[in-house]
Amino acid sequence: MPKELNFDDDDLTNDFNDDYSTWDAETLKAFLSGSSEFSANEMVEKLNFSTSSNSNSKNIGGLKPVEKGGLSESNRRNSKKDSPKILPIEIIQETENWVVINKPPYIPSLPERGKYTAESVIEWAKKKWEDAILCHRLDRETSGCLIVAKNAEAYRHISIQFEKRQIKKLYHAIVDGKVNFQELWVDLPINTENVLKIKIDKQNGKSAQTLFNTIQNFNHFTLIECQPRTGRLHQIRVHLASQNAKIACDLLYGSQIPKLSLIKRKLSGDDTVLMPRFALHARQLEFQDLNGEICSIQAEYPKDFSVFLKLLNKYDK
Repeated sequence: MPKELNFDDDDLTNDFNDDYSTWDAETLKAFLSGSSEFSANEMVEKLNFSTSSNSNSKNIGGLKPVEKGGLSESNRRNSKKDSPKILPIEIIQETENWVVINKPPYIPSLPERGKYTAESVIEWAKKKWEDAILCHRLDRETSGCLIVAKNAEAYRHISIQFEKRQIKKLYHAIVDGKVNFQELWVDLPINTENVLKIKIDKQNGKSAQTLFNTIQNFNHFTLIECQPRTGRLHQIRVHLASQNAKIACDLLYGSQIPKLSLIKRKLSGDDTVLMPRFALHARQLEFQDLNGEICSIQAEYPKDFSVFLKLLNKYDK
């Protein structure tokens, strides 16, 4: 198995990729107080504390640590009860060297620390292709195009393109409010050192650029095309929030969970949630194949994203 290249494309990495066991108590308390998209129970599971007698871990804020390597039975039951429906992974295009999938929401790219919500993409892929390697990653809630290499040569070829920023990435996002972005070039550095507070930081942040274009306006929302030229952690989410266009349902960056009553005046029945996760979809990837051919691959919207748009077209114009 080849060693993965160390390229800086962290908008495609998982949301939280740090060793939480090294965090101090105050940081953990702040994290569990609501500054994250994860619930406190989920974060306790993610922290993966050891309850062995040799552990230096302590209860944080009265929360019971989770045994390392597993979840308590009550947490397992709660996790299953509250978990959204996991859709199957769809293969969009496959060659002898690589495959592009349409990753459903709520499926992690890699196995998650201390919890189990669904089989990860890499676990699924290795059952089909023994030497499968992820060329990049998507956040658990983000859906869309994801490239899996079937061999080391393909992995290296595609990873180098990511490293040199030669791969064209297009995302679609539904944002709060009516905004009109025409070739809006956002060039604002992002500081990703603290996952609790990823932010625009002109002094200490890393260079980050994203191009935004409005696709369709509604009364309360806007469908936006996002083209990141760099790859910082949460780049699209942070850049949109900086333009007063928070991604719908992105609680981490100031949005709310919208309900049907926001767009439909007369309700018959329950006031249902329009979207249960932040509305971001990796719509298209364009890259060079090993034979030099340019491949442009598009992923259809998952059901939740598609239904959200249908409701907006019906009630929010």
